[in-house]
Amino acid sequence: MKKLLLLGDSNTYGYDPRDMFGGRYPASVRWTSALRKELAGEYEITDEGQNGRKLPRFPYEADVVGRMIAFLEEGDAFVVMLGTNDLLLNAHPRPKDAIDKMKDLIEWTQKSTKGVRFIVIGPAYFSARLDGTGELRQASIEMNEGFEALCSDAGVEYHDAGKWAIEFAADGVHFSETGHKMFFERFRDVIKESH
Repeated sequence: MKKLLLLGDSNTYGYDPRDMFGGRYPASVRWTSALRKELAGEYEITDEGQNGRKLPRFPYEADVVGRMIAFLEEGDAFVVMLGTNDLLLNAHPRPKDAIDKMKDLIEWTQKSTKGVRFIVIGPAYFSARLDGTGELRQASIEMNEGFEALCSDAGVEYHDAGKWAIEFAADGVHFSETGHKMFFERFRDVIKESH
């Protein structure tokens, strides 16, 4: 059976923003659980979603990713959906910083894996109501455009979830229950595309 590794943040983890203690939506809601059920028998799915995760910047962070992908073989898939926290957890969002870190991750992953389907998903854009000015939303659009250009230059498969119109919960950052269903439906189609 092929392996599918999902490296992401709280929207991959399934964080429920109604729970101030970092709880998750039930498995019946999370897009990763729906994907596991859909692809049962075809893929062994590893969900590496973590609240607050940013793109790797330091060597020890790259080492953690390296240990994750070390088990992937030809025909397996590695999916990265990161960047949201690189913008959100700064006083001022800086898309270029996230783009530079994604460039390093792409280069490093391509050197470390052979025959693995590598997919970058640009995160869903922030809700415009999040900061009242739309600054975060505009930064997320710029970040995803930068990711797309990097992937085009590197020959990496790219999909922009910002264009999927995923529904957010009230916080404007995390998927709602309906948003998880919407994301699953779009992502399932990505995985099932033949490459």
